[in-house]
Amino acid sequence: MATDASTPADERGQLQVRRVVVLIGPAVLLAGCILVIGSLFLPWYHADPRYLVNDPYPGDLLPFVPIQSFNVEDVFWLGLQMVPLITALVCLGVDAIPFLRRGWLVLGAAISFGVVTILAGAVGVISLLLFPGFLTLAGTVPKILDWGYYVALAGYILLLPGVILLIIGQTHVREQLYLNLRSDR
Repeated sequence: MATDASTPADERGQLQVRRVVVLIGPAVLLAGCILVIGSLFLPWYHADPRYLVNDPYPGDLLPFVPIQSFNVEDVFWLGLQMVPLITALVCLGVDAIPFLRRGWLVLGAAISFGVVTILAGAVGVISLLLFPGFLTLAGTVPKILDWGYYVALAGYILLLPGVILLIIGQTHVREQLYLNLRSDR
C-alpha cells in the first residue's frame, strides 16, 4: 500500500535541506569577503633580502601590509568587497523579512546582485593577477609575494561558487513562494 502522502518527518527534512541550500551561498560569499578584507591586514610581499645586503634603510626589510599604507589599491580592493557583502546581506534580508518575500524581488535580487558580484570578483582576480607585474618595475628591488596576497586571491576566487550557490538558493526560495501561492488559492 504505497501512498504519495509525505510524513511530517519528510517535510521537516526537506525544509532543513532548503534552509541549507538558501544559506550556503551567502555563507560562501561572506567567507570570501572575510578572506579579502582580512588579507589587507596580512603581509602581501617583502623585498628580496639578497638584494638588500648594504641597504641603509632597515624599513626595506619589513613586509608590505596594505592597511598600513592605505593607498588607492587598498581602497579599490576594499570597495570591491562591499559588492558581495551587500549582495549576501540583501539576499538574506529578502529571505528573512516576510514583507520582502516576493517572487520578482527574490529573482531580481539574486540575478542582478549575482551578475554584479561576478563582475566584482572577476575585476578583483584580474587586478590581483596583474599586481605582481607592478612589483617588478625597472630599478626596484625584486619582491617576493607573501601569504596575504594568496589569501586575497582565494577570497576573490570564492566569490564565483558563492554567487552560483546564492542564485541556486534564491531559486529554491522563489519556487517555495510559488508553491505557497498556489496552495493558498
